[in-house]
Amino acid sequence: MNPKNITTFVIIFLSLNVIQAQTKFEKEYRLKNTSVPEKAQAFIDSLPFHEKIKWYFEENNVGNSIEAKFKVHKTKYSIEFDVEGELQDVEIEVKWNDVSKSVQDQITAFLDANYGFFKIEKDSSATFRRF
Repeated sequence: MNPKNITTFVIIFLSLNVIQAQTKFEKEYRLKNTSVPEKAQAFIDSLPFHEKIKWYFEENNVGNSIEAKFKVHKTKYSIEFDVEGELQDVEIEVKWNDVSKSVQDQITAFLDANYGFFKIEKDSSATFRRF
């Protein structure tokens, strides 16, 4: 085998390993209220609404977490806790048009500066493209 072929083989082999290392793994399972850490349940119970909460156990590359998902006035919320019940993350789904123009500009500037090409699509009603 000539050195050029060996070099090409090594580059392809290493590239495949890098591509595999960037694969995101995430899996969710429904949880019963009785399986939720007390601290997480107490936090959700302290909120000023009484909507139906769906609990999930999430496995991913970084670790495991517990997630509470619910809707209030047609707005989706997701509150994530670690397995001990400590608050990690709160997500509130908003439509792009409901975000102020100054915040839209900041997001666009950040994506332009860091990625150049980007495309954000959540669903057909909330699409933002920049080419």
